[in-house]
Amino acid sequence: MLGRSGPNGHRPTSQAVQRGQRTGTSETQLAAIEAEWPLIEAEMDVVDAMARHARADGEPTELDWQALRSAERRVLTEARKLANAARQPFTPEVA
Repeated sequence: MLGRSGPNGHRPTSQAVQRGQRTGTSETQLAAIEAEWPLIEAEMDVVDAMARHARADGEPTELDWQALRSAERRVLTEARKLANAARQPFTPEVA
């Protein structure tokens, strides 16, 4: 499900960063959470899809399986984006 809210009911924003300074959470920590939020949302979608499987009467439908596969693909996509964003460019030293 796209557009999910964070634990406090909304996506992390710069306003959340300002509040975080009062609660002891640093601006750097909140920025990291904001950067990871698409992955967190994707992982929540996987949990939702798995819950639909568990609640299914009898066997899950093809649509249920498709939703699970789609959610798993989104997790992989978001994890790849996050990993690529964190990579440091390699610059060899010239002797």
